[in-house]
Amino acid sequence: MISIGPDSILAYLVCLPIADENYPVLHASDWQSPAWADELYVHDMAISPVLRGQGAGRLLLNQARAHAASLGLVRLSLIAVQNSATFWGHLGFAARPATSEALVRKLASFGADAMLMSHNLAMVSALD
Repeated sequence: MISIGPDSILAYLVCLPIADENYPVLHASDWQSPAWADELYVHDMAISPVLRGQGAGRLLLNQARAHAASLGLVRLSLIAVQNSATFWGHLGFAARPATSEALVRKLASFGADAMLMSHNLAMVSALD
């Protein structure tokens, strides 16, 4: 999902379908889309300073949520980095524990402050 202004890209959101918590590691070059998915992984979002504070991030995430729900996926997930967990928490995401050693290692590839977070689609009709 991309928002384009007259001269530049103003915002974007990149999401990947994920199955069984098979998140890519940081800088993964070998990730492949699964044959089926149970969640949509929020890989990256960027908002131009021109749009910050105007709800662009919430709008992009609501579009991702609607897309995920239309595919029958159960949640949006992400790995919060660079002390961004509070930001994501304001958008309806909650911390989720790593459920396997493999997932702990993947989180570690993102840095010491990396936190797995999710937004369950069945519980909320839209991101507030």
